[in-house]
Amino acid sequence: RALALRRGGALGHSEHALLLEGPPPDGPVEEGLLLRPVRDGDQAAVLELLASGFGSAGPDHAALVEQTWADTLVAEREGLPVATVRATLDGDRGGVYGFVVRPELRGHGLGRDVLRRTCIRLRASGASVVGLEVSVDNEGAVGLYTSLGFRPVATEDYYALLL
Repeated sequence: RALALRRGGALGHSEHALLLEGPPPDGPVEEGLLLRPVRDGDQAAVLELLASGFGSAGPDHAALVEQTWADTLVAEREGLPVATVRATLDGDRGGVYGFVVRPELRGHGLGRDVLRRTCIRLRASGASVVGLEVSVDNEGAVGLYTSLGFRPVATEDYYALLL
């Protein structure tokens, strides 16, 4: 922080790092919801979902999706993608990235079920802990994550340096 401020930097955004140590609590299961690995033909839907949650899905974003495609999961209902999440495993540490639910479906339990299933999947693959990061401004997501047993372990500030 001090270095960034000395160099004329400005706070860009802040994120909470959260950790789930143990299984997520039981909860309702969304009827007809399938959580599956990404398939050929899913890229446009995944990019649309990511754009709805994180902003522009331009060429750089598409390239990032291509690089992480093997870790991407899609939640679908009645054959339509309704959420996406990237679930990684590094040793015994699971990671959740790019978790997005269609905007019109948020706040109704679908995201809770997708995240719970993702954590169970990671634990079944050998993860003893699951970590994620979330913007401090995203109160809805912070509430969801903590209600599933994630606890804050750090807050990280990201500064932009003007060169």
